[in-house]
Amino acid sequence: MRIDSRTILYFILVIIAASGFLFTLVMPSPEGFYAFIAVIAFTGFCVSANIYDTKQAGKQLVCPTGSDCNAVVNSRYSKFFGVSLEKWGLAYFGFITLTYLALIFSRDIFSPSMLTIVVLFSVAAGIFSSYLLFIQAFVLKKWCIWCILTAMISLAVCVISLVSANVAVEFLAGIQDILLMVKYLGFCFGVGGTTASVFLFKRFLEDSSIDEKELQSIREVFELVWTGFVLVIVSQFAFFVIDPTMLATSVPAIGEMIALLVFAISAAILLIIYSPFLIYVPFHKVNKDHKKFAFLSLRNPTLTLGGIALVSWYFAFFMNFITDIAPSTLVAIFMVVLLSTALFVALWDKSLHAKEQKI
Repeated sequence: MRIDSRTILYFILVIIAASGFLFTLVMPSPEGFYAFIAVIAFTGFCVSANIYDTKQAGKQLVCPTGSDCNAVVNSRYSKFFGVSLEKWGLAYFGFITLTYLALIFSRDIFSPSMLTIVVLFSVAAGIFSSYLLFIQAFVLKKWCIWCILTAMISLAVCVISLVSANVAVEFLAGIQDILLMVKYLGFCFGVGGTTASVFLFKRFLEDSSIDEKELQSIREVFELVWTGFVLVIVSQFAFFVIDPTMLATSVPAIGEMIALLVFAISAAILLIIYSPFLIYVPFHKVNKDHKKFAFLSLRNPTLTLGGIALVSWYFAFFMNFITDIAPSTLVAIFMVVLLSTALFVALWDKSLHAKEQKI
């Protein structure tokens, strides 16, 4: 089976957007935040361009997770003031990308009032994106993964751009307890969802295979996991807005974000690249003439990615209870955790293969 090029594009864009966080680690604040905004805004521009190009060509929009994207992008809610949303996206994300690129090189290029307008513009876009998510969830009752990605990018731009607004910093500082509750709610969804998906997967393997219905159930659980991911990221960045020096002074906070980045990458690979083939992967003995034999090599990487996604969530969660740790120690522990997970999966797969040979 061949992976559609648009699916590969989606995966690449997710990686680019997630890796933009690294700019906050290597560049001094607030330039690091400006670079992060520019990177994710450019990603949003690319997503909007893909939707626009697909619709202009009269093609079907391929959804990496199997949802009905076309029903969403062609619905009556796909226009605002008579202009299609992807065109609004191109204009908005293009403007934000250029604006924050300019701010990186000259922080004083805009007056305080102009910068406030840009921030308010981003807040309005974030609110509108939330409205569109509400429409998908409760009106259309259909999801477009491309639209969700643009909405998440818009919300991320909204939150991160607040780092330049003193009023927003004061407001967020006054609701830190609420932000902390939102963060731990996100961990409940993330850690609980990934753990539940593992138990579901184990249960579904009682008949040594995964069917379409079971695969869809796992995907639905992961929607809850992604919701938790967004809640943790947004709340964490709200804390960064309150205290931008956190990135430079708190090793556990950096470890938490890196672990979540590893989760995002591994989960994206798992859901976008491997999950469409999961129903073909054999979890029982098959001979070389069996139609599923060609997919046997996908079993180990699929299980490894799932394991990495799970332990990354737990690692990120436990970072909240670490007060002080050396960066080298943190990296060493995380690497040991990831390598141990990969080794455990490899040994389990080898054991399973040995049992199959005896059958």
